[in-house]
Parts: sequence; structure tokens; C-alpha cells
Amino acid sequence: MKRPFIIESLILLLSATFALWGCSRTNEADVALDRADAVIEEHPDSAMAIIDAIDTLQLTSAERRARYALLKSMALDKNYIDLTNMDVLQPAIDYYIDRGKGTPTDSMRVYYYQGRIHSNAGQLDQAMRSFVFGLDASENAHDDFTLGLLCVMLGNLNLDIQQLDDARKYFSTAADIFDGVGRRLHQLESLKKVLLCRIQSDSLEAAADVMSRIEQVPNAAEDYPDFLNSARLYLAVNQADTLKIREAISQYLEAGSFSYEGFLDMALKEAQAVLKEKAEMLNSILVVSVHKKEKLERTVDNLVKSLTPILTSACAYS
Repeated sequence: MKRPFIIESLILLLSATFALWGCSRTNEADVALDRADAVIEEHPDSAMAIIDAIDTLQLTSAERRARYALLKSMALDKNYIDLTNMDVLQPAIDYYIDRGKGTPTDSMRVYYYQGRIHSNAGQLDQAMRSFVFGLDASENAHDDFTLGLLCVMLGNLNLDIQQLDDARKYFSTAADIFDGVGRRLHQLESLKKVLLCRIQSDSLEAAADVMSRIEQVPNAAEDYPDFLNSARLYLAVNQADTLKIREAISQYLEAGSFSYEGFLDMALKEAQAVLKEKAEMLNSILVVSVHKKEKLERTVDNLVKSLTPILTSACAYS
């Protein structure tokens, strides 16, 4: 009579053991996802390794599959692996967007990476729509860095279609966000785009204000010497201010950039062709006299034509 009781007890014991084993296995996946999430911004390669090591059979719920899909999409993007379809991200779209689960941060992230994938695939209208939805979802989100990246993408898309005012606003917002989270290089890159928008819209006074803001960012001169000197010279040329031109060239020389085959080198070569002088081009610009006024005006016009595409290239993200 005791045998059925013993068998029943064994069954219950085995069931409990398997349940605990399954719970432990699931917790391993959760712990791994937590670790990946914690390092994904600073060490995306490490996050990718953690995610790749997860046994997907442990992802026993739609929520875990969605989180895995989102973090994997993030890790791939941050490791410069461009996705062009939604295969990896789709479980996150299904759960966080279509079913409305998760937090505003989850939704904003999904929309951002959905937009990135559309952009990679050349689907720019869909990308714009995803980024706008992401911006709407960001109101109660808690990931300012991703919000800053989202604003940069909206700025880039608007810049591509020459919506300069909208692009400038997005880049300026991104710069403020990156400043707030201590992302100095991202802040500088965003400010460079603000400057580009101001220059392309012929807002030279506003462009000078942006330059001042850039110069106030710690170590900006050390990180972007060529760009800053290029921008200073561009603004000086457009304002036909020979004193500022002299100062800009002096800063170029102090930075050791005079021989750099870039902005100033190309500008001086172009100016030299206009002036048709055999003397050193630097002296031709710095030591200009009244009777050379007409030549100087031609030099300024030619420099403006030369500097605009070069500055545009200098402002572009690598």
C-alpha cells in the first residue's frame, strides 16, 4: 500500500527538480541580458559576445525574446554591422510596439533601431517615420544617449533634403543632450552639423555664435584642430575680414596644419591661381596693399567657392 505513495512522492520530487532547473536556466538568460545591457554603450563588442553566448532555448517567454532581439539589434548596430531587414528586431517590434508592452524606453529604442534599419536599406521615408515615432515615445523614456542619437538621425535626414532649419534644431537638441550625459565627442559632432546648417543658410552671424559655442567645449581645439581652423578661415573670408583671415592662418600654422592636404591647402592653391603671383601664397594674403584691393576681392570670391564644399566634407561624420 505504500508503493503508490512512494511513486507519487518521487514524481513530485522530480517535477520540482525540473522546475527549479528550468528556472535556473531561465535566470541565466536574464542575467546575461542584464550584463549585456549594462556594457552595451561603452563596450558593444563585449555585449555582442555575451548575447551570442546565450542559449536561445532559454528564452521561454515573448518578453525575453523581445529583449534579446532588441539588445542584439543594438549590439550589431554599435559594432558597425548594418542590418537591412527586420528579421533580428521583429520580436521586439511585435512585443513592444504592436502589443504595447514594456516601457517608454523600450519603445523609443525599438523605433530608433527600426529607423536605423530602414535607413541602412535606403528606405528614407520609413526611417523618418520611425524616428518621429521614437521621438514621440521618448517623453517618459530614460535613455538620453539613444534620444540624442535619434535626434542626430532626424537632423541628417532633414539635412539631406535641405530642410536646414529643421536639421539645425535637431542637431542643436542632440548637442544639448550629449552635453548633459557627458558625451563630449558626440556633442562636438552635433555642433559641427549645426554650424554647417548655419553656413549653408548664409546665417554667418549665427554661425559665428556656434563657433564660439564649439570653442567652449573642453579640448575641442585638440580634437578638431583642422575643422576649427577651417571654419574660422571660412567665416573670415565670407566676412572679407583680412585681420581674421590673418589670425585664422596663424592658428593653422601654430597647429602645424599648413601642409595638411585639406581645407587650407586647397584654398591657398585656388587663391594662388587667381592672384597669379609667384611669391609665397601666405605672404600674398597677409601683406596685401590698397592697390591690390581688386585682386583681394577676386581672391575672397574664389576662396568662398573653394571652401564651401571642403567645409561640407569636414563636417560630415566618418
